[in-house]
Amino acid sequence: MEDRNSVYKIRKRKDGKYSNGGCYPRFTRNGKSWSIGDLRKHIQILDSNVKKIYAEECEIVAFTESKTLLTIADI
Repeated sequence: MEDRNSVYKIRKRKDGKYSNGGCYPRFTRNGKSWSIGDLRKHIQILDSNVKKIYAEECEIVAFTESKTLLTIADI
């Protein structure tokens, strides 16, 4: 499911850590967030070994951004 108001992360199922991106990604507590277009580009440039790891061990998680306008009085 694709949503322009969402950001996406790649999460390792085993430990819940997120990919930092790059050709040989490390997984950390926060990881990297992508737009859907940038996520697609990232996956396309990976070598076959990293794609295999992603396919077997990871999942894509979508985070919907909530844009709420607050005033100083609200805080």
